Amino acid sequence: MTADGNEDSSHHPLISVGNLLVDQLDESVGTAMIHAGEAWSSGDWEGVAESVERASIAAALDEYLSSDSDKNMTTKEEILWQSIARELADMSTIEGCSSVGPPASIPNWISIQEYLMANIPADELNDSDEDRSHDESILLKSICNEIESLIDSI
Repeated sequence: MTADGNEDSSHHPLISVGNLLVDQLDESVGTAMIHAGEAWSSGDWEGVAESVERASIAAALDEYLSSDSDKNMTTKEEILWQSIARELADMSTIEGCSSVGPPASIPNWISIQEYLMANIPADELNDSDEDRSHDESILLKSICNEIESLIDSI
C-alpha cells in the first residue's frame, strides 16, 4: 500500500505476470497484462477491461500467427492460447467499478490457472531437470502462483 492509500502497483500480481510474459514468452500479451495490473492498482476497472481485451487479442493473434512464425506451437499450446484469449475476452466485458469487476473476474482467473496447470506435464510438476520444457513448466507455475495471489487479494 502506498502513502495515498493505493496498492503499490510494482508488486501487483498482474504486473508480475506481465513481466514474466515479456521476459520469457510474449511481449505483446505481457505488456497488456502490465497495463492491466497498473489499472487494477489504481482502481480503474475500465482500464483493466481494456488491457485484458488487448491481451486477449494479442493471445489470439499469437496463436493464429504461430503457423507462420518461428514459434511452432504445438496443438496443445494453441489450445492453451485460445482458451486464455477466451477467458481474457470474457473478463473484458465485465462492466462496473473496481468493487464489481475483480470479484466477477475470479472464475476467469481460476479457469486460466487451470488451463496453465493442465499444460505442465505431470512428471515436471516437481522435476528439477534443467531442460527447455522444464523452464516452460517453471514459467507456467510462476504465472499460476501470481494468479493465485491475485485471487487471494480479491
